[in-house]
Amino acid sequence: MFRFHLSPSTSAAAPPRFHLPRPPIAALAALPLILLSLGSVAAKAPTTLPSPPIRIDAGSSASFTDPSGNVWSPDTGFVGGRTHDYGPIAIAHTATQPLFQTERWGMSAYTLPVANGTYTVRLSFSENYSRITAPGQRVFGVDVAGTSLGTLDVFAEAGGRNRAIVKSAIVTVTGGQLAVTFTPHVQNPMINAIEVVPASSAPTATPTPTPPPPPAAASHVYGLVGQGGLGEPIDPALLQQQYAAGVRGRLLELGWDGLQPGGTNDWNSAWGAAFQRRIDAFVATGPDTVLYLDLGLGYAPSWAAATNRLTDQYGATWDPSNGGGLNVYFSPTVRQYVANYVHKIFTNLDFHGRLAIVRVGIYGGELLFPYKSNGSSQPDSFWAYDATAQATSPVPGWRPGQATPHNEAQRFYYWYVDTLTDTFNFVLKEIRKSYAGNVAPVTPGSGMWDTNVATLVARNLYVPGWSYTGTGNFWQRIYARLPPASANVVNWQSSVGDISGTNDSSMNPMDWSSAHQHAYLAHQNGRQIYGENPGRNAYDTSTGADPRTTMQWDFQAMQSYGFAGLMWVRQSDMTNPAYASLQQYGATIARYK
Repeated sequence: MFRFHLSPSTSAAAPPRFHLPRPPIAALAALPLILLSLGSVAAKAPTTLPSPPIRIDAGSSASFTDPSGNVWSPDTGFVGGRTHDYGPIAIAHTATQPLFQTERWGMSAYTLPVANGTYTVRLSFSENYSRITAPGQRVFGVDVAGTSLGTLDVFAEAGGRNRAIVKSAIVTVTGGQLAVTFTPHVQNPMINAIEVVPASSAPTATPTPTPPPPPAAASHVYGLVGQGGLGEPIDPALLQQQYAAGVRGRLLELGWDGLQPGGTNDWNSAWGAAFQRRIDAFVATGPDTVLYLDLGLGYAPSWAAATNRLTDQYGATWDPSNGGGLNVYFSPTVRQYVANYVHKIFTNLDFHGRLAIVRVGIYGGELLFPYKSNGSSQPDSFWAYDATAQATSPVPGWRPGQATPHNEAQRFYYWYVDTLTDTFNFVLKEIRKSYAGNVAPVTPGSGMWDTNVATLVARNLYVPGWSYTGTGNFWQRIYARLPPASANVVNWQSSVGDISGTNDSSMNPMDWSSAHQHAYLAHQNGRQIYGENPGRNAYDTSTGADPRTTMQWDFQAMQSYGFAGLMWVRQSDMTNPAYASLQQYGATIARYK
């Protein structure tokens, strides 16, 4: 929907954007399944199996059988400490809530007799103590058989209380005993469960939690992209036809390059007036028309684009005129340019009180780093090597593909992904100086899940055949770290109906369509979500279109997965007989009201 659209221009519906190829089953089976962290690089497994799996429900006096049929024993093997049972409290991010409702705290270690061999050890945590209300209030170190998992702040890492996380390491035992030791820094260490399984066997499947119900919405809002940018003339009669068909959401697509061509203090009054006319025309369609604002950060003016350009690990720089990617991620100078631009927007444009959502995207209108493949023999580009990025890197100088004796791959990747959240929070802060309503990061495609990241980190951020790994599209982590709904933050998924997924009924979210995945993550974190199709989508399968790309599928997904609204892309497609028409859009809106 932008001038530099990321999908190829074809007569068929656009293919899924940022859909990660599924790794081979054998590759996944050889690596630990984790939720948030991989503690060490996998060692080669012995040819004979060590001890059978050990599963301990810490703090519990009774055994527990999980949904996969695994039996967890009562608490055993501990050295010191006390127990607490929180009762049937709700624990987010897990389907095995009972494991996280009891804990042992204040212990110095767990010692478990095992045969010599290589094991995957998974430690489960949830901060449930009511007096822990902020990061930094409980911090402790964890070591598994000599492999340090670093310093752990469960509240900070999980994003709050009553949220499950799992830490994992692969270790080799040579003395017949596996020790998990804890070092207090602030408050007492605690743990909810321990699992030890032979590393040569496939990892235990982590049951997928049942998707929480979406936040209640009074009604869906249906929008249409068209006439919001300067590339299309304003057609009041057509706007009224669209309003009559049920269109209530209109997208204003700004262009930073045209609004500030001369510098950070510039404002092109002619362009500003042209956008104001579009705002006025949208508002005139009816009293319940709402506006969605795209800031146009993907269209940086040349004077801003030349500043502190993104640089990858090979020394290549990124040209922001190629779909966006201005270095607002790391550069303080560029961030000041963006702050001035946002202020100019809200100073010079009048939204007549109709602004419903401000959308935030940096590359291609979406919250991503640029995508650049470097062939099948070396990692994709990771854009964290200009001076401003390296100044904040936790592992300056380390590059994807290099060895990670000190867990560099994980530390780099999490910092890199968290930079996207930080970038959104920076833009949000500037918007909040002028606007208190909803703000949404724009996120596309299926992206990465914890199991993908475990594999990627264990391979030092390079898995041959995997694409888009340098875009930072670890939505599972990003969604959990975005501000809450109480801060008027919602989600916006820009690829509903992108052919992704193989089975939306599966218990494995990696099998789901991107629409299902994003809606699940948004609702899991208590936020509403709005959807947008990729463009060039047929009405139904009568033209030979894949059913997952049709308007019919998109509306069904909107209803099934609890989207608050759907933005249709775009007006110019509606006159092509291969794609859904305005009449068909209106009829479908009427059926789903």
